[in-house]
Amino acid sequence: MKYLLAALLFAGALFAQSDGSRAMDSATTVVHRAMAATATPVMDGWPGGTQPHPVHYIARHPDGTIFAEGDTHNLRTSAGTTWQAELMGKTTAPADNNQCNYMALTNTAITPAESDTTLSGEIVSNGLTRIKGAYTNLSGTLTVPAAPVAAVVGTTGAVSYWYWVAACNQGICTTPSTASNNITTANATLSTTNYNTVTFTGQNGAATYQVYRTTSSSAPSGTGSFLVGGTPFCSAALACQVNDISNTLTSLTIPGSNLTNFGKLTLVNTWTATASQSAQAFGIFTSSGATTMCFEGTFTAVALNTNDTFQLTETVYF
Repeated sequence: MKYLLAALLFAGALFAQSDGSRAMDSATTVVHRAMAATATPVMDGWPGGTQPHPVHYIARHPDGTIFAEGDTHNLRTSAGTTWQAELMGKTTAPADNNQCNYMALTNTAITPAESDTTLSGEIVSNGLTRIKGAYTNLSGTLTVPAAPVAAVVGTTGAVSYWYWVAACNQGICTTPSTASNNITTANATLSTTNYNTVTFTGQNGAATYQVYRTTSSSAPSGTGSFLVGGTPFCSAALACQVNDISNTLTSLTIPGSNLTNFGKLTLVNTWTATASQSAQAFGIFTSSGATTMCFEGTFTAVALNTNDTFQLTETVYF
């Protein structure tokens, strides 16, 4: 029973939906080799919902210098969806009663598909064989964001606005922040030329954010037209911004309390190449054998020489 409970808890963590209202997953790859650096590191995580299921990879020299870096996405397979559903709710024994925490690599130029059940060309030698990743639970609770800062861009006018922001995960949002500064010179007709910028500080664990607009200093509450259109973009440094370019607001109900705990876990493994070997994709499985592949993703091909190390960190928000 204790093993089944552990599997159920892990299953709920592993597969967040990829729409804008859901949490997101990420993976980070790190390579070490004695070559000249050509890239700048990017922080793990993509607050703001800018990328569903993102993959981030970094290549480094033995001295820690980065020489390659990029971002892509990983895909949850249909088999992985079925696996999760059976672990969480099937009244009889699931077909696969194991956690999905085995990490595998391939150098095949795959195109991930929901119907995939195996990792084509999976590497089984040269020190890069499938192995169980180290699991860490990094779950926490979202906090109400600090007050945003609003500014007018383009031709000014005489309209007053206040802005508010909430952090969201799994379709649930915090209560609104305190109000932004009161801008009094907004254009009466917002557009892509004459608009208002709203900037704020994001936080790890948020899948997306909601930005609200009012014409008074009273906080938005209950049901009404408050939501500004557009998805906030957040940098790796958690600096977030959305441009308010429309006079139309979306109606929604503001939550009355902050109940936004979030789940976060990581799976990490570092391989050491025992011979020259390239890799450009990965899969996450339920065991070391021919079992369920839950996730699949690609990254820019990385060529490893003997004794180079390759680290893969998959971060899952739920």
